[in-house]
Amino acid sequence: MHLYLVLAVPLSYLYALVRRDEFTEPTTFTLIPVVKGVVASIVIAALQAALRRAWLAPAGDATVFWYYWLRDFLIPGLGGFGVYLMTIKDREGFSPRERGLSLISFYAGVFASLGLLDLVLGGPAWGVYELFLLPTLRGVIVLGVPMLYVLYSGETMYVRFVFLAGMLAAPFVPAAVALLAVLHFTGFAVGATVVLYAGVWVATVLTASGGRP
Repeated sequence: MHLYLVLAVPLSYLYALVRRDEFTEPTTFTLIPVVKGVVASIVIAALQAALRRAWLAPAGDATVFWYYWLRDFLIPGLGGFGVYLMTIKDREGFSPRERGLSLISFYAGVFASLGLLDLVLGGPAWGVYELFLLPTLRGVIVLGVPMLYVLYSGETMYVRFVFLAGMLAAPFVPAAVALLAVLHFTGFAVGATVVLYAGVWVATVLTASGGRP
């Protein structure tokens, strides 16, 4: 079960490539962003560690929500997206599809590395959230944000802001699922995670095939 921490994101990434027939893409869109994502994960992991030290025992439902939102999803998700924008300098010459592939590759490097760190540094008191829900919700971010980025890049004018708002809102949904798990609504948390992951998969495949989610 512990291996799922490491394998969830890479398997999601590889399966996405197979479904979208993108193994033939240049390393500009795949290998290079993965390597940059691995490097970026060091900075992200340091920020998460600093947050854990500064916020040792979040108390209260609202506080717990914001803690998980910040630690598990905002810092690696949108923080990682910010690093992507700073480090993938030639993205302006990419098509929307190529931008999405480079971002999903970057995220694969980030979140797979974080999963490996969790496996090495984690404690024995892990539960369903740490072993199953968190890796799967990371997969939701890995697939969902690049899908929204593809749609954003392919639009003009005001429609783009709809997809931009979706990217900004992305960390809130998995954080709500994390709160359900912390409050011991395990069945609801597992069900919501499965629905989220399946929904993102369907939307990703539709987007990749030229349709709309």
